[in-house]
Amino acid sequence: LSETELAQRLFEAAYRSASEENDLWWQIRALQELGWQDELKEVLIQHQSEIEETGTSLLREALYQATGEKDKLDEERRRRAEGIRIERFSPQE
Repeated sequence: LSETELAQRLFEAAYRSASEENDLWWQIRALQELGWQDELKEVLIQHQSEIEETGTSLLREALYQATGEKDKLDEERRRRAEGIRIERFSPQE
């Protein structure tokens, strides 16, 4: 079994497990890693209201990308970028 095949099987198992446990975040991450775009879009759309109400910024970005809602995608990315704060550390003296 190659490393790529092993990773594929592990993500397939993770997707099945996440589906059984209704763990939306892991379902989406596994589908993204597997490259299963049709299934990913289906899951995102099925859970659209849940993602918009309680999902993370990254889940909302994935949703808007899947649905082609460019304005919402851009807004979500802008909000996330504003939330990132860069701190400069000075060497301890």
